Amino acid sequence: GYNALTAGNNDTTHDNTAVGYNAADALTTGSNNTFIGAHVAGTAATNTNCTVIGRSAQVSANGTANETVIGYTATGQAANSVVLGNGDVTAVYCAQDKGATVYSAKQSIAQASTTDQSIYIDSSTTTGHTIYIDQPATTTGSVLHMGEVDTLTTGAALKIDVGGASLNTGT
Repeated sequence: GYNALTAGNNDTTHDNTAVGYNAADALTTGSNNTFIGAHVAGTAATNTNCTVIGRSAQVSANGTANETVIGYTATGQAANSVVLGNGDVTAVYCAQDKGATVYSAKQSIAQASTTDQSIYIDSSTTTGHTIYIDQPATTTGSVLHMGEVDTLTTGAALKIDVGGASLNTGT
């Protein structure tokens, strides 16, 4: 696209791909990047191993490595991370029928709202696993487990062993 990769010098950048009007126009020393979309990665000058797709999508900061950012005006969050969508996205589906399995060593569920910190867990798929719910030190709340509601006090933690019958609470 017009003005794509214009700041780059062949001696200091290599193995970059930019498609779109002003795509990666500030890149001066980065390498191994793929940028697709108009005005994409406009602040990336020294980034490496990044993939940024979508109009005006941006890396989190100049100089980060291994960021993947996908979506219109989406902004990366950190090196070695993936962002799917901008702040307007309200759902992410792994397979159109929601039947895909998502693998990770640890899940962290965070919500912008402090009034609704609900978590839904399908017990048929978590048998034999342990679920930990930590209550922040500054709030109180409730948790539903095995058909009963327990109140978590400030700074409390709850451990539920779904595969067994154990339930531990403590601080």
